[in-house]
Amino acid sequence: MPVTALDILQTTVRLTVGERAEPRPGQVALTALASNAMNVRGHAAAVAPTGSGKSYSLGAPAFERAALWGERVMISTESLTLQKQIFEKDFPRLAEATLQLTGEEVTFAVVKGTSNYIDPRKLTSTAALITGLDDGIRKTKDWQEALFRAKPTPEIMAALDGADFEALRKLVMWCFIQYDDENLVGDRHSCPIKVSEAEWRLVSASSAEAAGEKDHYYVPKAILAKERASAADIVIVNHTLLAIQAAKGINIVLGNRTYGHFDHLLIDEAHALPAEVRKQGASVISGGVLMSLIYKVDKLAANAGRWKTAGEHLADALDRELRQFLGGPTQKKVEKDDDPLGVVGVMLTSWVKDAQKLLKPAAESTNVRTMLDGKRTVQRCDELLEAIASCSKFRAGDARWVEVPEAPAGASRRSWAAANASPVNVAQKLLNNLYTIDRLTDEGAGADDETAPDADDVINLGVVAVSATLPEGFVHQAGLRTAVVEYASPFEDAYAGSCLFIPNGVPHMMALTTPGYSGRRKFDTAQHQKWAAEMARRLIEANGGSALLLAASARSGKFYVEQLRRQFPGLHIFSQWDGPTATSTVDDWKADPSSVLVGTRSLMTGLDAPGNTNSLVILDRIPRSPSNAQDDARAEDMISRGVDKFNAERFVYAGDAALLEAQAVGRLIRAAADRGMAAVLDPRLLKYKRSQFPGYAEATRQTYMKPLSAFGVKLSDEDTALGWLRARRGAPVAA
Repeated sequence: MPVTALDILQTTVRLTVGERAEPRPGQVALTALASNAMNVRGHAAAVAPTGSGKSYSLGAPAFERAALWGERVMISTESLTLQKQIFEKDFPRLAEATLQLTGEEVTFAVVKGTSNYIDPRKLTSTAALITGLDDGIRKTKDWQEALFRAKPTPEIMAALDGADFEALRKLVMWCFIQYDDENLVGDRHSCPIKVSEAEWRLVSASSAEAAGEKDHYYVPKAILAKERASAADIVIVNHTLLAIQAAKGINIVLGNRTYGHFDHLLIDEAHALPAEVRKQGASVISGGVLMSLIYKVDKLAANAGRWKTAGEHLADALDRELRQFLGGPTQKKVEKDDDPLGVVGVMLTSWVKDAQKLLKPAAESTNVRTMLDGKRTVQRCDELLEAIASCSKFRAGDARWVEVPEAPAGASRRSWAAANASPVNVAQKLLNNLYTIDRLTDEGAGADDETAPDADDVINLGVVAVSATLPEGFVHQAGLRTAVVEYASPFEDAYAGSCLFIPNGVPHMMALTTPGYSGRRKFDTAQHQKWAAEMARRLIEANGGSALLLAASARSGKFYVEQLRRQFPGLHIFSQWDGPTATSTVDDWKADPSSVLVGTRSLMTGLDAPGNTNSLVILDRIPRSPSNAQDDARAEDMISRGVDKFNAERFVYAGDAALLEAQAVGRLIRAAADRGMAAVLDPRLLKYKRSQFPGYAEATRQTYMKPLSAFGVKLSDEDTALGWLRARRGAPVAA
């Protein structure tokens, strides 16, 4: 019998767990689904809840296609953390199993964006700045001795642009060690030193400024990573790279000559890909953007005085033009025949091209720091020209709008009106730019050929999209020609033994509402913030800490941090706004089982903390985005395809919010032994009699309640919920 993906899955599970272990039923079913789709180069989509073993289920058919058919596979994840787990933990087991069964050694590699790797030119330039030496060829030992003796003079600190001297010195020392061994990855994720973006920026480079293979005596780590990927059977990337390709139609990974031909695309954490495509395809232009460019060019270019003065006048003129277009409201959609930039747009294009001419000497400078800054600023000019074109002219499938963003509290800077453009329906972009690619040939036709390819020159990839949660209508958003298959959670017992708490709003009517129309009261988010802070305090106290508090807005999140630190002086209250990086803050929280972590949307996804550290997850309210032009355009796109207005808006706004909600409460159960409480402090989720409390419309409420259905215990009474928490941890229950 020939070896199958299911055989590889079974052997991998036994290598991981024990010789008598068997894959979970969901793992088997998902592996078969993915394998069948790849066999026919078709599409498949599945919901595989946390704990389903998605990495093995996707990996087994990928290793089968590589070992038995000589086909190459690309797999993409949303987070670099999961990318690392797949590369360092999951795929080595799959490779071992495949080798045992087939005798074939399947290779795999990771590709990240260029700025994730140490750039040798930036590294030696920064080392020279710190030490006062030139950036010529030196042994690592010599660099490190000079770095050890270096002192943070005022001139050096001014040039570091906010970077911490001591952290940067340690980082640079580590970087040189990475270049002593070409087998070391030399990327940010492998760096053991806690550094902020300010420090990392001084040793890494964007694609525009990155050193080439012949630009430095060290071969850049990014190039070495690409070389490893070009020779690998399976390549692991992240959604950002796929999204740039889909949004801009540039073959940066699939159909790219450097990486070579691929036959299949597997998408883990697939729920995030459409939004990432919209993000990567977005453009914005404002007077503030112009002033930022003026600041950079003025530092790099000689004789830029007249250009600078013209730019300052253009920034004011653009702001007036956009505000005149708005006519009063703070946000307005741009119709098909409108040009919000008016005559200013033509002048802007000429002005930006003049900037590129002024920057040419800097971009070609023999001074490395000047040259890198020049190249980076030239890239900003290219992006600005693209933004001018996107915002001024209608493009099918894009939304355009003008807005005046709300200034942050306490901000003293001017609030500039901004023109925006973003893709709306990205399904066709994904289908055309990712799922089908041009055939690469030895003669040079294919990915870089400007002529339209014949049908025979286009390859349909096998595409499998999987996530723990997928929004309603995902396959239409993602351009997939299939239906979603849903698998049961392997943690059903854990959910059955855990509690969902949604407070009854009736006792809190006056605290949460204000007078509305026709004598009815309406929910007030400002009042809810104070109420939720007190409710969270009681829950955290009853649980003895060990909590994750997630806020729908940063303003509320920071308020909760302030309140909790005042109320619990003996408890560690961490927040996503602490520390050099969010990752280091999360690590500190995990290391202290009784501590509390507070954050917003960035912590609702990708956070994995099984065990007692996270036995209480609090979501303050449903994280629904306020009405905005981009999402309105998505709803209008659905209306144009026959969906009524209410359901179109529910699909977009409530659907996105429900997805975030599912991910937020999903932080609670990360292993079979986990038990705890998910508290969603949004009383509107419950069903009330008329006028009892201003709840959600029933269809919307059902959308929000679906992600909460798995919990075995459901409570709405506060005292009962507090008693449940105390009883769970063995604390005295209040009489």
